[in-house]
Amino acid sequence: MTKSLANKSTRRTGKASGIVAVGGRGGKVQSQDFEFTERALRGVSGAGIRKLCVGDIAPDFDLPVLLKGVKGRFRLSEWVAKHKYVLVLFYPLNWEDLSARRAVELQAQREKYVRLRAEFVTVSVDSIMNTTAWEREIGPFDFPMCSDFWPHGEVCLKYGVLQGGPPQGGSAHTTVFVIDDKSTVRFEKSYAQEEVFSVDALVAVLNRFERA
Repeated sequence: MTKSLANKSTRRTGKASGIVAVGGRGGKVQSQDFEFTERALRGVSGAGIRKLCVGDIAPDFDLPVLLKGVKGRFRLSEWVAKHKYVLVLFYPLNWEDLSARRAVELQAQREKYVRLRAEFVTVSVDSIMNTTAWEREIGPFDFPMCSDFWPHGEVCLKYGVLQGGPPQGGSAHTTVFVIDDKSTVRFEKSYAQEEVFSVDALVAVLNRFERA
């Protein structure tokens, strides 16, 4: 059973010894091994990076993953071959209350989308060690949690969701892509920073596809 979020801190730092979370203010992103500034990010996330749209072919990717508490590798094409729909959810950072609530909802509502042969996979720019420590605090979770830590934000960039400016420059804009078994984007939605995320609404989208 997913641990209660009550009385749990979702601060970005101090949760695990030796782990400094990716994130920061003023467009600066810091981690154990690198530092990005808003100026540096302009080279990878400036104008001309188009977010994927409905009808586009989703770029394949291979990332470190945490799945049911075990670290491994995740290749999108392999999961697309095994599921009717893969819902790729990009989110900014671990250790944030809103990110935690979205992850908990994915687990709590899991049966609703699994029965449609669908699976969620989450992607953030935090390291896999950071994600592991976070999942131990608020999980366990049965869906894949990917790390786009290095090369920093490369997959976020390919999907057009890497933020370049404050307040969360260098992290992903919260966005979900519904990808079908032909690797085609069937649906996409970006969320405002505090916008409510609803698994039920996305399940309704899947049911609409099934009736079409």
